[in-house]
Amino acid sequence: MKKRNLLFIFFLLVTFRSFAQEKIDPFQNWQFRNTTDSSWLPATVPGTVHADLFNNNKIPDPFFGLNEYNLQWIEKADWEYKCTFDVPYETFNKTHINIVFEGLDTYAKVYLNGSLILTADNMFREWQTDCKPLLKKKDNLLRVVFQSAVKIGMQDSSKSKYILPGGIRVYTR
Repeated sequence: MKKRNLLFIFFLLVTFRSFAQEKIDPFQNWQFRNTTDSSWLPATVPGTVHADLFNNNKIPDPFFGLNEYNLQWIEKADWEYKCTFDVPYETFNKTHINIVFEGLDTYAKVYLNGSLILTADNMFREWQTDCKPLLKKKDNLLRVVFQSAVKIGMQDSSKSKYILPGGIRVYTR
């Protein structure tokens, strides 16, 4: 079930796990947008923003010619994904209901029904949090806002005193 495509920028895979590790996946009908846009487009999750843009005829094939070079603006933008979902009645009988993200690339804030439930900063780990107190039986809204790793990296490197050849700064904590 795990699927990773490291070539692309954003990856999102979401499931629920109850206390007994029972796994359900109510998440369908995903949409996405550039955070500066007002219109939403259909998205595929798990997936990537590049694939979603391509599937919606918003960009040319990134693997053709010099298209990859011309599409670097994508990694400098912030992207938002959302879906609405219902939770099966019997799920509420569980002590804990964890929402599990098997991949969030890289800086992401996750909101459930308007409340921030998770802040992620690492693609290479699983993220999960108990979300039972915020869940409703119907019409839950899950939003994932991906912040540009390139922009955050540039901001962090500008704070560093170490400069590599080519003017690249190294950020240390």
